[in-house]
Amino acid sequence: MTHPWRDGGIGFIGAGAVGSALARALHGLGYPVAAVASGSRASAEALAAQLPRCVAVAGAQTVADRCAAVFITTPDAAIAHVAEATRWRRGQDVLHCSGAAPVALLAPAKAAGADVGGLHPLQTFPNRSVGAESLHGIAFGVQAENGLLLRLEGLVAELGGQTVRLADEDRALYHVSAVLACGAVAALVGVAADLWRSFGAPRPQADAIRALLPLLRGAADQLGSEGLPGALTGPVARGDTAAVTAHLDALRRHAPETAPVYAALGLAQVPIARAKGGCSDSAARDLTRIFAEALRAAEPARRVAV
Repeated sequence: MTHPWRDGGIGFIGAGAVGSALARALHGLGYPVAAVASGSRASAEALAAQLPRCVAVAGAQTVADRCAAVFITTPDAAIAHVAEATRWRRGQDVLHCSGAAPVALLAPAKAAGADVGGLHPLQTFPNRSVGAESLHGIAFGVQAENGLLLRLEGLVAELGGQTVRLADEDRALYHVSAVLACGAVAALVGVAADLWRSFGAPRPQADAIRALLPLLRGAADQLGSEGLPGALTGPVARGDTAAVTAHLDALRRHAPETAPVYAALGLAQVPIARAKGGCSDSAARDLTRIFAEALRAAEPARRVAV
C-alpha cells in the first residue's frame, strides 16, 4: 500500500531550525514536502527553495488544505493557536514537534477527524543551518495512536533512529532529561570556563571553552563506550575528599556562586562513584556530608538574593 504522505504530500507550519531540518530529512527519504508557511515569509521561501516542488504559502490554512500530513513546527506557545485557528479534515495527520507540549493541544484537529500526534527529535537545533543528517540515528519522542503511530515509527526506522513512546504525562520529564543533557551542559561549560578568569593570565571565555572541549568530547565518548558508572572520573569517583575540600575552598574564595552548583553535582556523583567501586563507604559518607554542608552554607545567600 502506498504511504498516504507520499500521495498527499507533507506540509510545514513553521520554518525554524527544527522544521527546516525535518523537512530536508523527509525530502531526502523521498517524501514530497509540498508546502511551507512561516511567520517570516523569507524563512518559508528560503526553505521551499531547497526542496523541489515545495512552495512557500501565505498561511497555515493553505498548508492544511494542500497536504495529507502537517507538521506544526512553530514555537511551543503558538501550537494551540495554530490548532484552533486552522480547519482540519478527516483522515489528515497533524503533528507537533515539541518535546514538552502535550499532544492534547491538537484537540481541535482531532475533533475534526484528523489523526494527531507528536514527533520530537532528541537533538539540538541551535540554528537553521543544522543539516538533515543530524536527524539520522537519533532518538525520537513519539506519541500517536493506531495507524499514525505505525507511520511515525516507520519513519523513525527509515532514519535509523530509536523510538521513545510517550504519553502526555511523560513529556515534561522526558524534556527535562533532554535539557539536562544538552542546554544544562552548555551552561555548565560556561560556568567552568568563567573560572579561568580567576587564575593565571585572564583568558577570554572562548579560549577557555576551546581548552575544555577535549575533556567534554572525551567524556561523551566514554559515556558512549562505557556507560555509567564506568565513564565517571574525577575526585568523587576516587573518593578523594581532600581534593573536593580544596575545590570548595577555592570556589568560596573566587566564585562563591559556583560552590552550590559544584556541591549539587557532587552529591549526584556519589552513588555513581559507589557503583563504580572506586569510592569506599567511608569516603562516600564523608563526601555526602561535605557536599550537604556546602549546600546548607549557600542557602542563606540564595535567600538573600531572592
